[in-house]
Amino acid sequence: MNPLFSRIVSKLRRIRFSISPRSRILTFGAIYLGPYTNFKHDRTPLIWVQWSDMQYTHGINLHYLNSADRMWFMRTIYLMSRGGQKITPRNMYNFLKLRRKNIIKVAYRKYFTSLMNMRLVSPGITNMHKLVYTDHNEEFIKTLNTQLQPSSIFNRSVPTIAFSETELQERVIQATQSIPITQRRVAPYIKPQGNRAPWLKE
Repeated sequence: MNPLFSRIVSKLRRIRFSISPRSRILTFGAIYLGPYTNFKHDRTPLIWVQWSDMQYTHGINLHYLNSADRMWFMRTIYLMSRGGQKITPRNMYNFLKLRRKNIIKVAYRKYFTSLMNMRLVSPGITNMHKLVYTDHNEEFIKTLNTQLQPSSIFNRSVPTIAFSETELQERVIQATQSIPITQRRVAPYIKPQGNRAPWLKE
């Protein structure tokens, strides 16, 4: 078969699979593990879901993170859950770009939803604790899940870490809309008349 024709057929086949009615939309803010048919490097990705519809699923493949980035990400999920934070996928993406850009650069991936056979292995920042599968070998996910148990998160002896459930999202929006200090315009200095301070009355 002609190589060009073969590539076209392969692409059409992937498109057909990607819009298959068998697709199962995954939940933003949860972590899934499972085989991916169209893999290149990781046959069984471990994915923090950023966005999912019937055609594509976007997420962070935690297998691609180094130990420092992985621990930072797990700690962030724990703190978001403990603070009861609500955040949109876009603002979560912006938060990662602001605080840990390397995570986006190294581990952000887009998958065909219908080619994934994923199982929920961590509720992440969702409330799907009762739907989690525990028969896997990801030890750091098991540790995270222990920390995410409602009995641990909502312990009243633990200090409050957020003033409201939208505090993180509001801070991200504020940061993304702010003007870098190198681009700010400073008003010209006006020298006061006389020797007295301008706020003092005569």
